[in-house]
Amino acid sequence: MGLLVAVLVFGLQIRRNVSIFDEGLALDGSVRVAKGEIPYRDFWTMYGPASFYLVAGAFHAFPVSMFTMRAIWVALKAIVAVETLVLAWALGGWRSAGLAFCLTLGLTTTVHPNHGYPAIPALAGALAAVLALATLDRPFLAGLLIGVTALFRHDFAFYVSAACLVVLLVRVWEDRRAGLIGLGKTALGVAVPTLPVTALLLCYVGVSPLLEQLFLFPSTLPRYARLSIFAGLSMSPRWYRDYPDVPVKLLALATFVGLLATALVFLVRAVRLHHPPRDPRQALALALTMLGLALANHAQFRFDMYHIWPFLTAATPVLATAPLICQKHPLRLLANVLAAAALFVIAVLGSDHVRGQARLAAIPLASVRGGGVFVPAEYQNYNEVLEAVRMHTRPGDYIFSGATRHDRIHINDALMYFLTDRRIPVPYHELNRGLIVTRPIQSEIVSALESHRVRLLVLLDLDSTEPNLSAISSGVDLLDAYIRANFEQHAVVGRHQIWLRR
Repeated sequence: MGLLVAVLVFGLQIRRNVSIFDEGLALDGSVRVAKGEIPYRDFWTMYGPASFYLVAGAFHAFPVSMFTMRAIWVALKAIVAVETLVLAWALGGWRSAGLAFCLTLGLTTTVHPNHGYPAIPALAGALAAVLALATLDRPFLAGLLIGVTALFRHDFAFYVSAACLVVLLVRVWEDRRAGLIGLGKTALGVAVPTLPVTALLLCYVGVSPLLEQLFLFPSTLPRYARLSIFAGLSMSPRWYRDYPDVPVKLLALATFVGLLATALVFLVRAVRLHHPPRDPRQALALALTMLGLALANHAQFRFDMYHIWPFLTAATPVLATAPLICQKHPLRLLANVLAAAALFVIAVLGSDHVRGQARLAAIPLASVRGGGVFVPAEYQNYNEVLEAVRMHTRPGDYIFSGATRHDRIHINDALMYFLTDRRIPVPYHELNRGLIVTRPIQSEIVSALESHRVRLLVLLDLDSTEPNLSAISSGVDLLDAYIRANFEQHAVVGRHQIWLRR
């Protein structure tokens, strides 16, 4: 029943809006995988391969469209909502379950994480792993789910592994032999999905591209993409300080303090009693608390609603149960205030978002692959961009979707390739800040544009004003100089510019 309700709630948004970056990366990468290309070798990505192969498989059975992928992501968000319901039920009964479920529905509706966002299936796997270990006592299944999580987002696998490790170490403290067996079963479960996939990738891709794309480049990304807590609350552009954004951020800060206090309570009890908590519900609460604190690292990297969403969602079962399990008056009062504030804020923001979407004038996306999807009426010029690309090129032709400046870049329109059914001549459908600003990558793109005689460019005029290196020129203008010398501006449509080869 909960799954059906969640699908209906999230399904209301399935036809609204587009994400030219996140959704574009997932769709274009999935099409390329469906055609036989391999991530890390044929196109560049920081994420695990599972999202691309999941959608590529659906494209073999259903139409190649945005709607197909969106249906999958609606189901995944519904699974996350049901998982929070089940976890809260195991912690505090039906009242906690109902509160956690409502919080998850409202939070997800308010934030509306982008379709194709790999954190959604990764969070589903992480919550399922905690449920399997701390509630069902199935360490092998928990390890299997951690491995599946790693195939979507390896950083989320590290977070849930840390949370599960705490529970397993507590079991070792209680019963050394049984705890060590549980550790071994969990490790074996992790190895079952990850080792074969890793072996295949090493065979077809090699060690160097995997290390570079999955580990080395992400370690440098914070310098270009970080949004600190206080910068995210007050900075421009406007969308970082919108009305729904600030309350969610304040709620995240309060929730982090609550989780930290919960972890300290567990620690003090264990030290005082000289033994770990024996109540299975406390083991589950400990696992969820540690998972929430680990996901706070994901949130603090880039403090906006989308990166806060996994952290707050993982914390909802604890947040919903705290008013029922806190015994001492000050803690019980604090837990009730926090839970009531969370429910009120999320209910107001969620209902306001739904009403706003219902009142918003929208027009259908002018693309066969975008059939059934609507964009706000004020973005109708996006259809003009699609029409311009179709007018000057044919399906299967090469185009390049970039930015007006490549020495400092915010994002590019990665969705353009999918909607127009045009190919990209380079592996970089994702012009990630910190990557595209370097001389070797720009030189590679220039060589590809020249060798394939690409005749049309779509350049997005959207400079970064963030307080990080993305707003500072790298001094490398090799690609921009090549564009100015070999192309001329044909049209300006909103934030998009169409450039044609001279």
